[in-house]
Amino acid sequence: MVNWDTFNPAHLSSTQNTITREYDALSRIRKVEYPQGRAGQRKAMIAKYNKGGALLSLKVGSTVFGREMAYNARGQHIFPAMRHGNHGKI
Repeated sequence: MVNWDTFNPAHLSSTQNTITREYDALSRIRKVEYPQGRAGQRKAMIAKYNKGGALLSLKVGSTVFGREMAYNARGQHIFPAMRHGNHGKI
């Protein structure tokens, strides 16, 4: 069995990769910050929810994935406005 507390092979980087998460009062993810990339920046994913609690949009860096998503009575995605204004079903 490997003792992970003392396991430190020389061929692996000693860089620590940290992922930071923020949640709202309903335990929904609000923000995730990913480890630093090669450019030295940490990208963040930001989730927004509508008044009913359903996902409204996701933003990663400066790119928005899904915008003003629509739902049917069962809570299923029916008409998301996709990135660059293209409309279509998921």
